Formats: sequence, structure tokens, C-alpha cells
Amino acid sequence: MKAILHAAAGTRVAARAVLLVSPAAVWQALRSGPLAAGHLLGLTWRAHLVTGTRMALPVVDVWDVVPIMDGRAEMPMASAGGKPFAGMVLSLAEILALALLARNTRAQCILEIGTAMGGTTRLLALNAPDAIVHTLDLPSDEAGTVLPGTDEEFRRKTATGADLETARERIVQHFGDSATFDFRSIGSEFGLAFIDGSHSYEYVRSDTERVLPLMAEGGVIVWHDFGGGVSLGYGVTEYLRRIQPVLNVRLIRGTSFGVARIEGKAKLMQRLSART
Repeated sequence: MKAILHAAAGTRVAARAVLLVSPAAVWQALRSGPLAAGHLLGLTWRAHLVTGTRMALPVVDVWDVVPIMDGRAEMPMASAGGKPFAGMVLSLAEILALALLARNTRAQCILEIGTAMGGTTRLLALNAPDAIVHTLDLPSDEAGTVLPGTDEEFRRKTATGADLETARERIVQHFGDSATFDFRSIGSEFGLAFIDGSHSYEYVRSDTERVLPLMAEGGVIVWHDFGGGVSLGYGVTEYLRRIQPVLNVRLIRGTSFGVARIEGKAKLMQRLSART
């Protein structure tokens, strides 16, 4: 009986995961080769697993975070190199969620920590046509970091920001270590911040605590990769669980996105410092 129940649960998860991937998206991925197809389906599967009952974050839909007044989403399916999904380490559900957040937070200034090839940067810029997107990454694959880090494969990447041709006029690239970079030098409060740099506990904590004072009232912080990469030294899950009571961090359904809407920064900073 237990085996039957497990099989039924697995079938439900698989069915929900398949629903997140449109036939058009699968076709585009297959045209790019089996690696692209496997990448898309694997990310979708993992995103569904992290919304299971074992995870200690409330699960919500995008419209529970911000009112969706504009449901359009610009999908940069083809990168500068001409391959769909290149430069975007996100599932289709995550691409859609981030696009809707960018469009409906009405942010004038957006921050991204972790440029990589720039696919996600471009997604943010395309879906926030009135915003300037500031994106930060290490200056080169030789750069050291102040805190213990993760994601060596991205530090060995080829060209940081190579995928940024579209909407380049509204994208500002910054280079440096997020643990020491002066975010105040940007000169604007952030209506949306996407934290997807090094995934170690130390870096996720540092990035959050350094960005939080610069968030606009009512602004939204999104963290990528909740529930994944423990064997790689990722600390996103542990950190977000710890700060959940302070920032009311929630998980967007069908994704690995932790999300929090920032209201009352001064009190939040005091409580966060005591908690972590």
C-alpha cells in the first residue's frame, strides 16, 4: 500500500511538472539539442520538488506577492548566440514568474546579483521597460572572493554579460565582489532585487543584509535556488528558513524562488540582525 501511495504521489508531481512546460518551449529546447531539453525539464522537475510539504516556507502564487495589473511577459527565447534558453538558468515557470514580477512591481531601479551570461538580466530589462537594471558579477574568472563561495562553474564561464545586446541601453553592468561592493554608489532605491550570486549561506546572508537597507518601501526581493544544491555547499534554504519569520519569506509555487515584500525596513533590519 505504501508503495502505491508513493507511486501516486510521484505521478501527481510529474503531471504538475509537465503542465509547466508548454509544447512550444519543449520544441524550442529540442531544436537546441538534448542538453537544452534536459536542462529545461530538469529545472522544472526540481522546482516542483521544492514546493513539497517538507519545505518550511509558505507557498504562494505570483499574484499573492504583487497585484498582476499587466499579465504580458516578454520571453527572450533566443539569446545573442541564437540558442533558446542560453544564458538563463531558470525553469520556464521561473522565467514567467520573474517576468511578471519585473513588470508589475513598477520598479524604476532593479538590482541583480549574479550576471553570468546575462540572460536573466535581459529578461528583467525587457519586462520592466521603465526601469534601469543594475547587474553585478565578479570581474573575471580569476577574481577571488571575501567570503566562502559556491558556483565555481559560473566563475569559469566564458563572457560575463555576453547575452546583453537586447535592451543594453537600460542595463548597467557592475563588476566586483557583492560582499564588498558599494551598492549605495548606484544612487537609487531598488524596487526589485534578484539575488542569484554565490549560493553559500555566508554570501546569501551578506547579500540580503547589504541590499535590504536600500530597498524601496514595498519593494520585492527574490532569492533563487531555495531547496537545491546542498551537496554543492548551497545555503539558500537554510538562510531563508531562518529569516522567514522576520521577512515573511514565501515560495512562489512551481519555482525555487523565495520572495519577500519589504515594508518597514528599519524594524526589519533590527530583527534580521538579531535572528541571523
